[in-house]
Amino acid sequence: MNQKSKEELFPIFRHAWEAILVLLVLYFLVMFIPAGLVYLIPLEELTNPELITFSIRFVFLSLYFFVLWPKFRYPKSYSQISEYLEKILLKKPNHSWELRLGLMTAGITLCCSFIAVLLTGSFILDFSTILPPTSWYILTSIIPGVFEEICFRGILLSIFLKTPRGNPKNAIIASSIIFGLFHFTNLLTALSVYTIIQAIISIFGGIMFAYLTIKTNSIFPAMISHYLIDVFAPLVFNAPEANLILYGGLLVIVGFLLSTIVNIKIIDYFINKRDQNSSINTHFETSDEKSGI
Repeated sequence: MNQKSKEELFPIFRHAWEAILVLLVLYFLVMFIPAGLVYLIPLEELTNPELITFSIRFVFLSLYFFVLWPKFRYPKSYSQISEYLEKILLKKPNHSWELRLGLMTAGITLCCSFIAVLLTGSFILDFSTILPPTSWYILTSIIPGVFEEICFRGILLSIFLKTPRGNPKNAIIASSIIFGLFHFTNLLTALSVYTIIQAIISIFGGIMFAYLTIKTNSIFPAMISHYLIDVFAPLVFNAPEANLILYGGLLVIVGFLLSTIVNIKIIDYFINKRDQNSSINTHFETSDEKSGI
């Protein structure tokens, strides 16, 4: 990569790893520090700390990704936000039906995970795990569903794709490993084996989200899939009495490894079908032009 192309890609950063490091450190700070301020307020004065934390995070993350970060990568002026959104694939896919791939991949992942949890013999059906007022996952899942996709599939994946070795396979694997490892930051709030399991399954989930993003050229399908998985995860993963080794192994292998393989096959099927139809339409249009129709 010559000096000119480096400057175009990273106007402030000299190397891709510098941009990635700053991206993740700032994301971590914006995620945890503002929300941590909530707990400095006496608990008896908080009517609903979960919703207050969500609101603070939503505002700060919106400012980070739509105001601050565009200035790192496009420092000319804030009026270039449309170009920034295009670069991070925050745009509608070329075909509206591709959004349904988000629904489909979420459904497959949740079904495989449900089978995995059932195999532990400890599943408990409890709708209160996802419904207000006991739980606000239907709202708080917007944070990972939207902003993790912007960070890891929109910005991070695009950075890897534009590096010298940035072929799609390497970019998907690298961004997904970082995505999984980033979940270890949850150990700061809860020292739990579940956090380790979450980090591992997030790598496979990241592979599926990244693959879906590249194939549809948009992060919206991945956002839909990620949000739905996070919303229903407390309901589907609910096996508090399960053996952790069995629970974690089944969830990793059946819930996410298997579902990722199946989802990639399904994504390929529909995308290949799309490309075939596009080729046929192009062929007929060319034939019509040659025949003067």
